[in-house]
Amino acid sequence: MIRATDFDDASKILADGMNAYLKAVNRLKPGIWPHYDVSLDITANTFRFKVGSRKWQAALGGTDSLYFLMAYHYGLLTLSVQAGCHHPGLSICPLSLLANSSRTRKIALSSRLSNYWIEKSFPRRK
Repeated sequence: MIRATDFDDASKILADGMNAYLKAVNRLKPGIWPHYDVSLDITANTFRFKVGSRKWQAALGGTDSLYFLMAYHYGLLTLSVQAGCHHPGLSICPLSLLANSSRTRKIALSSRLSNYWIEKSFPRRK
């Protein structure tokens, strides 16, 4: 028996994970993500990310694109605990992109965000 894929539900689950990360970024440093929520359109043949009503590449600059990509990885990790999702719970992130930045505040913020990401993705067992 072949199941039909619910692309709308899959889009919502991933976008919700990404938006949760971006909201956490804003809690750590208010105003750092001044954009609308991320949405995702998935079909059988393609996928399209948007920030508000614009394609993410057109809506975001350099630093915001890095936050977006980290949110994408976080969103993927949230799939590993969702019933019916088959994500392995492993993500390799390009943190070296921020390490090459001339702004040390970006590096410090990326470290705090990475710690948040790891703590939320892999909670300590009690």
